[in-house]
Amino acid sequence: MPTGGTLESPRELFVGNAGTVARFLTALLCLGHGVYRLAGTRRMHERPQEALFDALRELGYCLDSVNNRLPVLIHGGGPRPGTCCVSVGESSQFASL
Repeated sequence: MPTGGTLESPRELFVGNAGTVARFLTALLCLGHGVYRLAGTRRMHERPQEALFDALRELGYCLDSVNNRLPVLIHGGGPRPGTCCVSVGESSQFASL
């Protein structure tokens, strides 16, 4: 995995309109080191991410998002032990994680 950038200059990743990719990458980038900015199309910025973001925060990761949607700044912290729960109420795509 490429190292992330800094808060002032995060490593930019663009997922287009791929919701599943955005969700997998969000979790994966938490395992990296540095700061990543994950963004997509305007439509992707409207899609729910709150359940995933909350679950990752529950594990101790730092995700900065104005409205719990993309774009998001992910502060990679490496692997961490623990468990969390993700509600599939917002989107069934969370079940694939």
